Amino acid sequence: MAPDQRTRHVTTKPGSNVLYVLYGVIVLLVLGVGYLLYTNVVLTKEFKRERSDVRATVQKNQLANDRQQLQFGMKTFVWAVRNALLQNKPGEINEYFNTLVKDRGIKEMLLVDPSGNVTISTNKKNQGISFASRFPAYLLQ
Repeated sequence: MAPDQRTRHVTTKPGSNVLYVLYGVIVLLVLGVGYLLYTNVVLTKEFKRERSDVRATVQKNQLANDRQQLQFGMKTFVWAVRNALLQNKPGEINEYFNTLVKDRGIKEMLLVDPSGNVTISTNKKNQGISFASRFPAYLLQ
C-alpha cells in the first residue's frame, strides 16, 4: 500500500455507548418515579374516600346508638313519672323535671294532661295554660 493512502476506519468511542446506557437508565428512573407518584396520588384519593365513608358510617351508627340509649333512658323516666302520678306526688315529678333541665340540651320540661293543659312545667309561667296556646299542637301527637 502506498503511504499516502490511509484507510479510514470509523471507530465508535466507548464513551458514547456508556452515554446511551446512562440516558436509558435515567429515562427508566424518571418513568419509575412518575409511576410511583401517580400511584401515590391514586392511593391517597382512595384513602380519603374510604376514610370519609368510614366517618359517615360511624356517625350513622353513633346516632342510632344515641337514639337507642335515649329511648331506654326515657322509658325509665316515664315509668318514674307514671309512678309519681299514680301516687299523686307532683313535687316528685317537678324534682325529676328540674334534674333533667340541668343537663345540657334540655331547656324545658312539661307535663300535659289529656285535655291539653300544662299541669307541671319547669317554667312556672307555663303551668295551667293550654299547651296549644304556647307550643305547636302537633307536638302532642
